[in-house]
Amino acid sequence: MQVLYSPRRKEGFGLSDGEVVERLWSYLRKFKPISKEMTPSHRSDLLTDALLHYSRRKAEDMHVSLAMSYDKAVTTYQLAKDDLAKILNQVPVAVSEEDVEMWRRSELDLISQSSRSRQSSSVTPWKKTYTLELSAFYSVRDEMQSCTDGILRSALVKQYKELEQKLECTERKHKVHRWEEHHDEYKSTLRLIDQEERKSLVDKLWREAAERTFLLSLKKKYPDGQAIATKLGRQLKTVNNKLKKTISKYNSIGRSPQDSVFPEAINFVDACQPTWQCYTQLDLLEAGAVPRSVKRQAIEALCLKKSAEKELWMTCQDMRRLLGTGKRELGVIDEALEAHRATDNVGAVAMLLRKRDTIESRLDYAHKLLETKNPDLPELHCVPARGNAESDMSTEYEYLIDSESDGEDDDGQV
Repeated sequence: MQVLYSPRRKEGFGLSDGEVVERLWSYLRKFKPISKEMTPSHRSDLLTDALLHYSRRKAEDMHVSLAMSYDKAVTTYQLAKDDLAKILNQVPVAVSEEDVEMWRRSELDLISQSSRSRQSSSVTPWKKTYTLELSAFYSVRDEMQSCTDGILRSALVKQYKELEQKLECTERKHKVHRWEEHHDEYKSTLRLIDQEERKSLVDKLWREAAERTFLLSLKKKYPDGQAIATKLGRQLKTVNNKLKKTISKYNSIGRSPQDSVFPEAINFVDACQPTWQCYTQLDLLEAGAVPRSVKRQAIEALCLKKSAEKELWMTCQDMRRLLGTGKRELGVIDEALEAHRATDNVGAVAMLLRKRDTIESRLDYAHKLLETKNPDLPELHCVPARGNAESDMSTEYEYLIDSESDGEDDDGQV
């Protein structure tokens, strides 16, 4: 599932690391001792205030975060590009990025069960059941003839009679005569059923082995004890259990393989290798001059390069949105200023002017910072919202407010 749904494999995720929610929970964890004994309504109010504070703080530092994201995307893109070129230079044949993209799509088609074209069984259900019961019937008969233990022979006789009753019931229902072991239709049907069953299990083993290899490569990137490393360890354990279960199903088939390409039994070590010879013989892996391990490295490098490209594009779009939001906020304040100027509300005008100055200075700093990363950003064209007389009036009003506050403090001390 990691191959199908990893952020590096999906479109539109960029370089998202999936840790944003973890960082949010880490911030909210500080409020756990405070809200532990609160009522649900009070706890909800406190956590709402915490989220508002967190979002306000993130919004104020948004321009710095965007600049850091841009630098990270540029560095990652260059590293992925160099890694991809280095990998392709090691290949003995000429390979382009288009070929690597074709490998990536082929890998997804092989792993995805929904996108793969699954052929339905060419054997009718009743004939399949009849053939399997007939195969078990002949096996029990042969074992019963060579058995010398009286207790075991009694159990085999009982099983033999039960199978014979089932076979007779099917033969009466479908009006067929019993197939002998040398019967051509019996041998061809049994061969076809055995091939389908074993190929289905081997195909499932290959997909699980490919997922296991991918998880192992991911786990190497994170130190032991980290949360994501622990999560990957649990996923690895789950995949290992799936592999063992599928191997057990294959080894428990009660007959010899009807085709020589299938092994008599499978062990865990061989099944864990995505390049195992059995997988190659069954055309689960495409033949070619490029080793499978090199293809996997090239695919990962290409996915990382594309993610970095997407991250650069998304970051540039976020830069434009940030500046556009700041302009719209200034426009809202300008409309409010016009309304309060019409009513000669000096106090509201002074407070709005102070708010506008704060936003304008922050927007100007953000534009200068982001322009060094993305020269294509539009100009701000911020129009001053006050003249000299109004500036003096607002400054004098602010001074009066401060003086009144100081006077109230002095009265309180007296």
